[in-house]
Amino acid sequence: MRLPGCERMQAELRTRDAIGPLSPVEEKNAPEALYTAGEISLLTEGSRIAVVGSRTATEEGMKRTRIVVRALVAHGVTVVSGLAEGIDTVAHRTAIDGGGRTIAVLGTPLSRAYPVKNAGLLEEIKRDHLAVTQFPEGYPAKAENFPRRNRTMALLCGATIVIEAGEKSGTRHQG
Repeated sequence: MRLPGCERMQAELRTRDAIGPLSPVEEKNAPEALYTAGEISLLTEGSRIAVVGSRTATEEGMKRTRIVVRALVAHGVTVVSGLAEGIDTVAHRTAIDGGGRTIAVLGTPLSRAYPVKNAGLLEEIKRDHLAVTQFPEGYPAKAENFPRRNRTMALLCGATIVIEAGEKSGTRHQG
């Protein structure tokens, strides 16, 4: 589903140009550039709320995610998540299936889905919504990319909703 009136393109953008002025703390933690594929207007139009949580989500956690995301979509909020397995996947899929908008913030370059089983979902998001990363093509996938991705996701959103997270979860970095 293409969203009416949205600009679709692939671009490399300076972070401050993409999302506007940054506070000193945001400036310190913001990546220099963002690489995007899809509806870049989703970075600046309307409200954005991240919905994140455990990769090993429980049935109850997935149910809560669907409830929260449906409510956000009903209020016109763009749902942002990290394309990870579990809560992130449910958040993106629920937003799409509910006729809403979603942004995937990646810990990999745009051409690489992690996990690989979300490759189809990533392509759908790039085509009809928005995928964003701070990692240029050819950048290696490393464990340290994902906490950095979480900081970037927090920068792009007005709020973060954590559905489930373990004591050592990367989701806690974002919260």
